[in-house]
Parts: sequence; structure tokens; C-alpha cells
Amino acid sequence: MWPTKLRTKGSRWAILGLLLFWVVFKPLALLSICAYQRFVSPHKGWRCAYAVLHGGASCSSYGKEAISHYGILRGTLLVWDRLQDCRGAAITLAATSSHACDNGGNNCANGCTRGCTGGAPGVPTKSPPVSAPSTFVPPSPDAGRYRRFGWVDPEDPDRIHVGHDYDAPSQTPVRAIADGLVIDVRRHVRDFGGSNPSKAGPLMWIRHRTSTGEYFHALYGHAKPSVRKGQWVSAGDVVGAIIPFYDGQDAIPHLHLGIWQGKKPLPAQQLGYGPGRSFVDPVEFMQTHQPGSFRR
Repeated sequence: MWPTKLRTKGSRWAILGLLLFWVVFKPLALLSICAYQRFVSPHKGWRCAYAVLHGGASCSSYGKEAISHYGILRGTLLVWDRLQDCRGAAITLAATSSHACDNGGNNCANGCTRGCTGGAPGVPTKSPPVSAPSTFVPPSPDAGRYRRFGWVDPEDPDRIHVGHDYDAPSQTPVRAIADGLVIDVRRHVRDFGGSNPSKAGPLMWIRHRTSTGEYFHALYGHAKPSVRKGQWVSAGDVVGAIIPFYDGQDAIPHLHLGIWQGKKPLPAQQLGYGPGRSFVDPVEFMQTHQPGSFRR
């Protein structure tokens, strides 16, 4: 056994080492990514293969968001996995482009780069940038029978509905309203309703951005998630499916969409009803703002 004094001293040095690692390496990693995006990426002659094939953010943007949100250790692991996926996307694109060249000759419309942009046979060069949609994508159909933002319980004036309920059948796909990063996925949240009176309900938090660069978080509630924490999504991607929500008396399946404009931490309670705090009207927000993109 190590003496208690030595063990305590060693623990202190370990904590100081971790703090130093966190304080020094995270800013350096983010600074390196920013430098790459500003001075290297615009001149390298090709776009991120993953973004070209699947849409969404480039690997550098993904890395910056992942390290900013999850820290240097977990963020680095996420970036490594993403780079492996990007390598696979590059192989797929090269094979597709080569097939187009073999069948279409010097035809840019078919994906061939011979004689079109000066690229090597079957290897795409610069692609035109993909812009974000000009409007938000509706997350679900809405028959309009359920509660809107701001509804007040007549028996409890402090119980305010802090989202918009999209009235749609059970198993209706739920779509991302814009490009974003999945921040949290929970399947059993107390006091948030579920498929029967004894169960809690599922939700997803996805971080989005407006065209002016303002970040906000969207709460997708009463929907079975089909995405995982840390996953990037593009506008219109299916992120879940509406469940047969039970209100204690009847099954009323719907999607509860909340828009949180406040800074983190995100609220953990009173996600359906409660004081307004930084929740805003989702319908009005999507009508008065335009979505931004995480792409570079």
C-alpha cells in the first residue's frame, strides 16, 4: 500500500494533469481546425467526401462541434470515427464517378471530371457548395387539433404549454427541421408522458443554427428516437417516429416541438408545461427565421 500522503499527492498531480490537458489541448485543437478551415480548405481543390455523399457538415466542422461540446477526449474519438466514414465515402464517390466517366465520356452532368474541371479520371474536384434550405422543414404533418404554444391551464395559471403539438398518427416519421447536431437522446423522461400511464416519455434535443449564426435547441418530444447522441443530421432527415402518447384517458399521438433560445444548460424538467423561461413559439420562430447550415 502506498502511504496516504503519497496517494493524496499523486491524486492531486493527476487532477492537475487532467485540468492542464483540458485547458491547453482543447483550445489548441479548435485553433488548428479554424486555421485549416480558413487557410487550407478553400484552396485544397475538393470538398469533404462525407458531406458530398451524405450532406450535412464537413469533417472539419464536425470535429470543431464535437470537441467544443464533448471535450478533447471524447471529441477526438468521434472525429476519428467520422474520418473513417469519410474515407469510405471517398471510395464510394470515386467508384461512382469512374462509372459515370466510362459510360458518359466527358460529361460533367454524369459526374465525369475528364476535361470538365481538370481532375484526374474518376476523381471529383471542387463541387458547388450546398446551401441550407431557405425555410425550416416541418417536423411532422399537423391536423391542428392539439395544443399550441402558450396554452394556459384554466385550473393552474402557472401551467403553460411550452411547445407546439403536431397532430399526426402514431408511427408518423419525425424530421429534423434544419441541419443540426443531436445533443441528447432520452427514452424515459419523468412527467413527460409515454405510451401508457406507467411509463415516462422519450425526447431528443438537436442543436440547430439560424442563417444569422444564432444557435438554438429544438426539443422533439413524444417520438421514438432513431438517432444517437453526437450524430449529425441534415434538414428533413428522419430522426424518430411518433408514439401512441397516452394522456391518462385517451391515446393522442402527437409530436411536441419546443424551441429553446436560452444558453445551456438545457432544462431537465417542465419540458411540456411550466413557466416559459427561454422557450419560444416554434411556429412563429420558424416563420420569422431562416435556417443556417453547419457546412463550410
